[in-house]
Amino acid sequence: MSTVEYSYCAVCRRNHDDGRKHIFTSKHRSKLSELLKKFGSKILAARKLIDKPVVIEGELEPGATVWCYCCDTEVNKHVCDGLLTVEWGGLLEHLTSRGHHKKARHYWWKHGADTGELQSFVVFDAEYITFKTKVADEVGLIEQRREQRLQEAAQALRVKEETQKEVSREPPPAAAAPSAHVIYVTVSNKLGVLQNPTGWHEDQRVWGGGIVKLKHNSDQLLVWEIDHIEGCAGAPSGRIEVQWKGVEPCDL
Repeated sequence: MSTVEYSYCAVCRRNHDDGRKHIFTSKHRSKLSELLKKFGSKILAARKLIDKPVVIEGELEPGATVWCYCCDTEVNKHVCDGLLTVEWGGLLEHLTSRGHHKKARHYWWKHGADTGELQSFVVFDAEYITFKTKVADEVGLIEQRREQRLQEAAQALRVKEETQKEVSREPPPAAAAPSAHVIYVTVSNKLGVLQNPTGWHEDQRVWGGGIVKLKHNSDQLLVWEIDHIEGCAGAPSGRIEVQWKGVEPCDL
């Protein structure tokens, strides 16, 4: 009793007992054409970057892969070192490998693909060398731009620091003069020494006083407690004749 030998077709994804005749069936050839068209579109996109590679800063599509039907395995789509990403670099590197070349030839024979299309599904050493050279040039340009940005940032920081230093060396702005509507009331201490922040009272020179403060929500300036002390101790230097009854001239 003869036994039937079955084979598995990865293209059709089913077992069959047709032997080599299977690859010539219309269903197999249709499935193969569909599969190679799908895979070929990704290879074409990668090939377009051989002479003009794209290198970007940062990660692009982390973990993205492409399924290689020839090698029956997943392949990294891009090449990334964490700082820079070379678009389609992973697939181009795989298509250049000796292992892929060997398995691609076997796949073409096993499934009866058009031999004239095989070279479109591999990348040759000369092409990959061109790609790597141009990638290196792109990386160099990115590093130059990065260095330029760092220098510009450092210069901006130095300018900011110098500006802050200049501002700190400038004198504080002069206090605004009291508004004309403020009325300063003349006060006196227990000895009758008159004091007015303007230094004048009824066209007579009086003690201008020391530091004064403005009462909250009021236009009236009030004297500090020290200005109410008895006698003239602690007053500013200089001699002013105070001609008020009961008060002897003293140094104010």
